[in-house]
Amino acid sequence: MKNLFYIFIAIVFTTSCRSIDKMVESGNYDEAIIFAAEKLHGKKKKKTKYVKGLEKAFAKVTKADMEHIAFLNADYRTENWDRVYSTALKIKSRQDRIAPFLPLISKDGYRASFEFVRTNDILEEASRGAAQYHYARAESLLTSARTGEKMAAREAYSALHSVKDYHTNFKNTDAMIDEALDLGRTHVLIGVENASGAFIPGRFNEIITSIDVTMLNSRWKVFHVDENYPGHFDYKATFKITGLDVSPERETIERYTDEKEVKDGWRYVLDENGNVAKDTLGNDIKEDNWVIVRANVVEIHREKGAIVRGQLEYTNTLTGDVIRSIPVNVESVFEDYASTFNGDRRALCDRSRRRLKDRPLPFPPDHAMIIEASEELKAILADKLSRTHI
Repeated sequence: MKNLFYIFIAIVFTTSCRSIDKMVESGNYDEAIIFAAEKLHGKKKKKTKYVKGLEKAFAKVTKADMEHIAFLNADYRTENWDRVYSTALKIKSRQDRIAPFLPLISKDGYRASFEFVRTNDILEEASRGAAQYHYARAESLLTSARTGEKMAAREAYSALHSVKDYHTNFKNTDAMIDEALDLGRTHVLIGVENASGAFIPGRFNEIITSIDVTMLNSRWKVFHVDENYPGHFDYKATFKITGLDVSPERETIERYTDEKEVKDGWRYVLDENGNVAKDTLGNDIKEDNWVIVRANVVEIHREKGAIVRGQLEYTNTLTGDVIRSIPVNVESVFEDYASTFNGDRRALCDRSRRRLKDRPLPFPPDHAMIIEASEELKAILADKLSRTHI
């Protein structure tokens, strides 16, 4: 109950603090307009204080915004058109909020007066000016982009989308966007290089270069696995194999005994005289018969591994410099078990049961282990490539 009391006091205090006069006096005009509109909405008898508060807040904020627009226009800077447009858009939004209330008359007969601004004219002029400003900026940036400055192309792309925010079909904006995309993209060729001196199956390279590059591509970064791409590669992302080790085939034999107490039927309960005990109804008393069972297990364990070590190197194709090198190691492991037993099957533990078979799988050849490692390596490289910023 005490908590509810404090919540009630807080609500009353907060409501009393939200005075429309205080909002206007402190310059929070839009907050005052929203507050007054909420209080007037759906009310047949509209309180004069909210009607006057709305009128005053609207007049003051409109005057301030129009003075701001006049100041921006007097500055004669084309980059101001964005701010002119956004300010005019706020005026329009404000007027659209108030329009449904008009004519606005309080229950005491006070009739509010609102002077609306012809925002469509301002918005049209500002949208033309802003579109022209961003278009001219994009033209200048594309000039730099054509000399190889990719960041200029990306800025041009952004500027051209700002143009489309104002005018969907402004001049040749769409064609310029395509050009900006083309000039701003970084093209990366993915490849494999064997620097280990060890034999690498040809299938290894095929698997690595079968990465689905469409899953790696982004707006500004495009990967390739085909060297015959007609365009220019900015970087090469090469997985350089520096080491390859295939472990010897290892086979171990372990002998152990599983033992378990199991229920094996039932037996009569005997009394102290050695006779079958009876219950209160005269029936023979029986109980579960528990016995210890054993199974002698022979387990064969086969194990073999392959480790591929290397570096994912990013090379600038223009300078030949390695700009980044990321270590990448992957291991392929073969492991299999086979178990046989003699004795009571019921004694076997879960592990022994799972491994029951006559013989383990044969050891895979070295090249198969390397190919298996390449499949896992492909996924690791794809993740590294997608995360690396160049």
